[in-house]
Amino acid sequence: MGLRELFYFALQYVKLGVIVGILFFIGAVLYKRQQKRAGKDVPKIKIFLGTLFVMYIAFLFCATLAREGYGRVIKLQPFSSYIAAWNSASASEWRNLIVNILLFTPLGFLLPLLSTRFHKWCHTYAAGFLMAVFIEGVQFVFQRGIVEFDDVLNNTLGVMIGYGFSRVVMQFGKYRNKENGTGWGTVLLYQVPAVIVVCAYLGVFYYYSQLPMGTLSCQYSEKVSMSQIEVTSRCELDPNEKEDYVYVSKIWSVEDCQSFAKDFFEKLGAALSERQNAYENIVILNSEPSRYILQMAYRGGGYELTDFGLEDEIEEEEMVVDEKINGLSEEKVRELLRPYCVELPPSAVFSELGDGEYRFEVEPVSEGEGWLCGECIVVPTKKDRIWNIRNHIFGFSERNGVTICSEQEAFECLERGEFVVPEGEMQDLSEISEITVSHVKIAYEIDSKGFGQPVYVFRVVINQNEGETAEIKIPAIR
Repeated sequence: MGLRELFYFALQYVKLGVIVGILFFIGAVLYKRQQKRAGKDVPKIKIFLGTLFVMYIAFLFCATLAREGYGRVIKLQPFSSYIAAWNSASASEWRNLIVNILLFTPLGFLLPLLSTRFHKWCHTYAAGFLMAVFIEGVQFVFQRGIVEFDDVLNNTLGVMIGYGFSRVVMQFGKYRNKENGTGWGTVLLYQVPAVIVVCAYLGVFYYYSQLPMGTLSCQYSEKVSMSQIEVTSRCELDPNEKEDYVYVSKIWSVEDCQSFAKDFFEKLGAALSERQNAYENIVILNSEPSRYILQMAYRGGGYELTDFGLEDEIEEEEMVVDEKINGLSEEKVRELLRPYCVELPPSAVFSELGDGEYRFEVEPVSEGEGWLCGECIVVPTKKDRIWNIRNHIFGFSERNGVTICSEQEAFECLERGEFVVPEGEMQDLSEISEITVSHVKIAYEIDSKGFGQPVYVFRVVINQNEGETAEIKIPAIR
């Protein structure tokens, strides 16, 4: 979730929290007047803090429970979300982790100010922990969001940080009223959680900046349970280490993508529209007239082109595109690609994936002073044109030698469940009893710093009688 989406997501619940807070405030004022007639008084600060607390609770429940449902997904492995954020090097994933901490900071801050019962750190910490567990439990029962151990951990850290801030405020209040406080040494001790969290995050980001290469999103963050799944191989696996290469590619800027799209659209007889959407890892560019959409990745400059056809064809073509065209030859697909200015090396290996998709795979090949490597997936449609092109054949400026693990060692990682479940495949692991490796090869994955790292790609058959296939990637560098 980007900053803009996060802002609008929070704003809609802030509005609801304000409405609930106003209603509470009106009721509290009326209650204060009633108590005043009875000779009692309700401090204004209590009404103010109570209003803030009610607004916050309304916002908290909406933000955590009014999410899109994911079913009953449970992730109890500690720090798996941190490992996933590290592997993807995604700013949005790190931001979500920080938001989960900050989301509960007001709870730890307001509870001690509202009630003396929560002046004890253990009472506030316990209340925050139970609130986090309660919300995760509600999410599980009503299938809202994902139930994670890390969410409870982050929420509790937020409560601890908020409590530390409240002790500072209370200490200043006692100092101002010339009351005896607990001592600044104790107050500073309560700031330890905040210091640890800040130092830990800064340490992680600094360590990442010093890495010679980036991280891979295909590196697993939590093990897949393989207790009920038998893994076998029909191909011979090499037990020896190998020498391979890491390829150096370019990290594209938005301006680079715009320049590429401008030239690309001009070759297709269109112009670059001013309409574009830039995200963390990709930018989406449109043509004028609105026939083409180009989605470009900053890492390596790979792109996905969608051709919606001429205006009078769009409605008809959207109906026809679901009728996949199978059985095309390599020559025919290459012929269809020519109008789209997609140049594929003669050495590209052609294969039909089924369901109307065709793939060209390029092993590392010298191209001028650099190298080309990757794959291009094509979805032809009727009227002799292409509906979708996913061109991830990357250009690399140089390469460096590296030692990689053996095929056997990578296969053992698969056996232990140390892999990322492919998107759209193998989603219901409870239905899988067998995974059979039919083929293994080396491919190159663009990491978070733009390096093409070698990975083992295992082509597997799921439940042999059903014959479904998938590709599982295992990083080849230890």
